Amino acid sequence: MTEDPFAPPATDPFRGPEVIGDAERIRREHIRHEAALRSVGSLYILGAIGMVLASLGGLAAATSGDMTVVAFVVTAMFLPVGIGMGLLGLLVRKLDPRIKIPVTVLSAMGLINIPLGTLISVYILHLVWSQKGKMVLSPEYATIITRTPQVVYRSSIVTMVAVVLFIALAGFAIFAVMVRPG
Repeated sequence: MTEDPFAPPATDPFRGPEVIGDAERIRREHIRHEAALRSVGSLYILGAIGMVLASLGGLAAATSGDMTVVAFVVTAMFLPVGIGMGLLGLLVRKLDPRIKIPVTVLSAMGLINIPLGTLISVYILHLVWSQKGKMVLSPEYATIITRTPQVVYRSSIVTMVAVVLFIALAGFAIFAVMVRPG
């Protein structure tokens, strides 16, 4: 009896132990870069939330008549920009390859914010356009992610403490501004 050349293979050639081992190796080599890109997405989402809230607050203030027409137009423009930035942040968190150009444009604009904005923008450009960035934002890497769910990024305790302190400080600053007499 001859073998049917059109029959599906008995084993999946992409699930062999050597391919899975190679995928795991590649994922472990790129996991920090992956986590850094995802954190950029989180940064965009936080910025978007701030822009949307500021826009809504400004538009609410406009209803009381305390705003010029130019200020109203500028405030109204923040709303769609904030929504777009939030959507971009979600795509960055998903490591969608389509984010390369929009992130590059945003980072290029951020280069003029000397010194901190310049440093952050250069870092983001590096994350997107370096060899590791090109790999992490590739369809092949998306396949590697689905094949290696056991590989996860673990933050150091120093990073976790720094994030908690930053959030606490930001919360305190927002609270202080809100309860300030005046």
